[in-house]
This record gives sequence, structure tokens and C-alpha cells, in this order.
Amino acid sequence: MTTGARRFGGAAASDMQDLEELADTVSRRLWLLQLDQLKEVCVLAKISCGNATTRRALISRITESLDSTISTEEEDVALYFLKNILKSVEQIKETDEDTETDENAENTEQDIQQTATEMSLAEKYSQLQKNSQALQDE
Repeated sequence: MTTGARRFGGAAASDMQDLEELADTVSRRLWLLQLDQLKEVCVLAKISCGNATTRRALISRITESLDSTISTEEEDVALYFLKNILKSVEQIKETDEDTETDENAENTEQDIQQTATEMSLAEKYSQLQKNSQALQDE
């Protein structure tokens, strides 16, 4: 089975460039977050914080995860993952900047939970693709 990169030839280079640009955007936005906000991003994206105790260390872990996803997953899965992390970062940043009413805060929490659920589904989808590929290779 060929990947999207092999099927579309020249379009694959453009897709990869788009993924890298999106990853760069996410990385820049991460530097706008505080330590507790970065930990929240890690939780939502299911990225292990390990023993990271500084902003720099957490940003490094998140960007390593972004790079790994770009290099190992299909373009559509990687794009979905990156967009969801960017959405999470923006929501977390907005939550701390705004002094919203309780009702608006509840809606934001629901959006964050929905994002976490969508990211979990993307991970399951990725695992199913890997399993399917492994079965086809046998």
C-alpha cells in the first residue's frame, strides 16, 4: 500500500511543507504559554511531561511529539493532530486572557474536552491504520 506522499508526487512535498509550517506556528504559540498552560497542552495531547519542570523542557517535549507525528503518520492524521494542538493552545491562551462569565467558561471547558476526545479518536484511527497495514504486509 502506498502512502499519500507516494500517490500524489509533487503535491506531497507541498503537503509536507504545509505540515511543517503548521508545526512552526504551533511552536511559536507554545512560547506564549505559561508552565501550567503547557502542562495542560501535554495532558490534552496525551504527551508525557515526564520530569520536565521548565517551560523550555515542556515545549521541547511537545515539539518532539509534533515532529514525530509528522514523520511517522499519514499526512491527514498529522494535519488533524497539529490542528487540534493549535486549537487547544489557542483555547488555553484565550481562557487565561479573558475574564469570562461562568457560562462561557463552561463552554470553553466543553470545547477542551471535545478536543481531547477528538485527539484520542485520531490516535485510535492511527493505530487502526498501523494494524491494517501490518495485516496487509503479512
